Amino acid sequence: MKTLSWGNLAANGLDGTVSTHPVGLSDEESTATFHRSVFPVLSSFNRYNAARWEAERGTRSVVSVCRLDGMVVDGEVPPPAT
Repeated sequence: MKTLSWGNLAANGLDGTVSTHPVGLSDEESTATFHRSVFPVLSSFNRYNAARWEAERGTRSVVSVCRLDGMVVDGEVPPPAT
């Protein structure tokens, strides 16, 4: 999935302008299970989405789920440009 994302960024002239973080975003701090699919584009926090079109689910990972505004306050990501 990460390779696909970086390929898309490069193809659109955006490489070097985007940072990835190994977290999910939500309106509350928590953890969630991320389901990888044998088709990376189907990987999802929703286990049913990871198995669409008869795809098999692969590994599962429990990941941190954060609030974006909390990541800004903590300095992990910059605030939006105004």
